[in-house]
Amino acid sequence: MYEIQKDQSVPVKFFAGEYPVVTAVKAVAAGKSVKQYEPVKLTDNGIEPVVKVAASEAVSGTSTPAKSEYENTTAGIYGIAATAAEATEEIVVYLTGEFFADAITLPEGVTADTLAKAFRNIGIFLK
Repeated sequence: MYEIQKDQSVPVKFFAGEYPVVTAVKAVAAGKSVKQYEPVKLTDNGIEPVVKVAASEAVSGTSTPAKSEYENTTAGIYGIAATAAEATEEIVVYLTGEFFADAITLPEGVTADTLAKAFRNIGIFLK
């Protein structure tokens, strides 16, 4: 027999205040995918998700300095993806605004506290 399916949609409170929201449209880098409300960085290839990157040591004989896990993880941070997208698709990215930290899709091993300072530097505030 047929059953009636009961689906529920739970709204997510994403915007946390009145700070002006600025957006940009960018293409996702080839071979990458982005989840909705995921922190993203801008690379030469396009938009990529922020991922946890371990600390790196200085390279002897070069001018490459040692970098902390925070510096490596937040390098190139650009904003928050408004929607999910696959490689080469264009997406809207939030460049500024106030957002609830618990609504952000965080990558494994990265906390909202880790991203808060880098986001503040580009005009994104987590509550």
